[in-house]
Amino acid sequence: MRRRGYTVHDAQDLTQSFFAYLIEHKIYARVDRRRAGFRSFLLASMKNFLAHASERERTLKRGGGQIFFLCMKSGSKCGVAFFKTHGSTSSEDRVFDRCWAAALVNAGLERLGADYKGESKENLFKE
Repeated sequence: MRRRGYTVHDAQDLTQSFFAYLIEHKIYARVDRRRAGFRSFLLASMKNFLAHASERERTLKRGGGQIFFLCMKSGSKCGVAFFKTHGSTSSEDRVFDRCWAAALVNAGLERLGADYKGESKENLFKE
């Protein structure tokens, strides 16, 4: 990885990701010992992994890593938020917090509006 120009930390991360991918998807089971050695297979697999990793990185730079999350409140939209999926482990927490805050504000406004309506002060509330 270092010979390919990656920094020490990037090379370490990519190496770890490569071996995790290799084990998770059981890529090693595809080795044909009659055709090539295990080292050759690993090198070819690593080249493919790096090519796909750079493709994923370019895709993410173009905005491919965004997800859209629609926050619903009693069947009506209370807002749409989107977050990058890479580099942020707590995006789901932030989505939940924002939607919870929006729902809390909406519930408070509805309750306040009902109080004003009960006192015949709807116009004052609307203002």
